[in-house]
Amino acid sequence: MTKKVLPIIAVSFGVIFLIQAGNLSLASADVKTDIAKPKSTTSDTQISAEEGNIESESVCLTGAVAETLMNERSALNSRQIEIAKRETALKALETKVQKDVDSLEVTQKTIQNQIDKMEKVAEDDILHLVEMYKTMKPKKAAEIFDSMDPGFAAGFLRQMDSTQAGLIMSEMSARKSYQISLIIANRGADWRQ
Repeated sequence: MTKKVLPIIAVSFGVIFLIQAGNLSLASADVKTDIAKPKSTTSDTQISAEEGNIESESVCLTGAVAETLMNERSALNSRQIEIAKRETALKALETKVQKDVDSLEVTQKTIQNQIDKMEKVAEDDILHLVEMYKTMKPKKAAEIFDSMDPGFAAGFLRQMDSTQAGLIMSEMSARKSYQISLIIANRGADWRQ
């Protein structure tokens, strides 16, 4: 008999437990619906004010923390203003530098054109002198080349055709002809080896 009574008591306690748990869940559901339903005596502004209080209570800061945050925000704003000023100044400086670079490029092109013209004139002058020496009698040209620096004379003779240069060198002193021949022969010697 006790074997039959114990399971019945256990089942009874289980049923009682389930009923009470159901009553508790129903009671908590009623409380939740009461909270969710607005009371007829409160207005919408009171409800939103109460909700605002709930939110403000969750974000409440102490005076020291709020003051620190405000100081940091003020410092960040100052820093942003300073960065904006520097960016503006940097852009103005970049524009000025670009204008200066453009101006320098124009000046460089102008100078290079002048240098090219001067080199052309100088080359034309040398070619003119070469032509003058070619038309001279070899003996007279040899007298002039004998008095020149050997490197300078070698430059002129190199510009002349071989026959004319040979005639002039044959009228020069042997020593000067030898020096000029060495200078002409050594030009480009590194490339030949």
